[in-house]
Amino acid sequence: MAFASTSYHRSPPSSSTRIPSADRRRQHHRLCSKSNTLKTCSAIRPNEIQNNGKIEIKKVDSDADIRGAACVRALCFYSYPKDRSEFSIRAHRLTKIEAEFEAISNKITGTHRLTKIEAEFEAISNKITGKDVSYKNNDVFCYVAVEERIKGDSRVPEDPAIVIPGEKSAIVCGTLDLNVGVNLPAEELVGKFPIEGNARKKRCYMSNVCVLESRRNLGIARQLIERAIEDAKNINVEEIYVHVVSENIAAKRLYEKAGFVVESEESAKEALTRMHEPRQILRYRG
Repeated sequence: MAFASTSYHRSPPSSSTRIPSADRRRQHHRLCSKSNTLKTCSAIRPNEIQNNGKIEIKKVDSDADIRGAACVRALCFYSYPKDRSEFSIRAHRLTKIEAEFEAISNKITGTHRLTKIEAEFEAISNKITGKDVSYKNNDVFCYVAVEERIKGDSRVPEDPAIVIPGEKSAIVCGTLDLNVGVNLPAEELVGKFPIEGNARKKRCYMSNVCVLESRRNLGIARQLIERAIEDAKNINVEEIYVHVVSENIAAKRLYEKAGFVVESEESAKEALTRMHEPRQILRYRG
């Protein structure tokens, strides 16, 4: 779906992690009025949040979990100019939620059925880049952070799609992908280890690490990362990597505290050729 004279920005690419700066956070809209509009709590600072419920980190096991993860990514990875209308923002966000839902489902099931156009696009991309842009050579596990909301919590969820239906009031507030394989599809920045053995089963990458703005600085991202590391070890993965934009100091600090160190970095020229900001690949050292 296209919108005339409408500008949208996705940040970051799927293979990297980016924690929005204060300036970017201020760009997120708090859409509210007296009637029939979506009121979000994204403008609430973490130290203002009351009645925090229990956080559970788990692998997705239902469509509701996947849709919640898709919605969190749509909320975190896309920002909008201040002059965009609520209708335009909501319409664009819905298309991105559906796209993310399909992408997550395809990756974790490995059963992506390509249309003729998609198949041709993939074939051309493979020929141009010399790399496979699909996830058929990766085992992908999607994790979500689910908050069980305490009775009396009057905050309105940022989007209805993050709410998990059921007897208990719960929302998806964070997500992460663990990709087991030699490399991420079409990714030029690749881990160097292990040198020996089956890298297809012994190497993995974390991606799409994100937490709702209203739930940041509460340790949720750290919990997601620690759970992914634990599960990777349990399936005998030896090397864990993550990509991060070089200038994203907050994200780098998060990973350094979790035990990651810089293994290699793109030069400015390489990043310009690949049409994105310079990035680093970090290796988990415990």
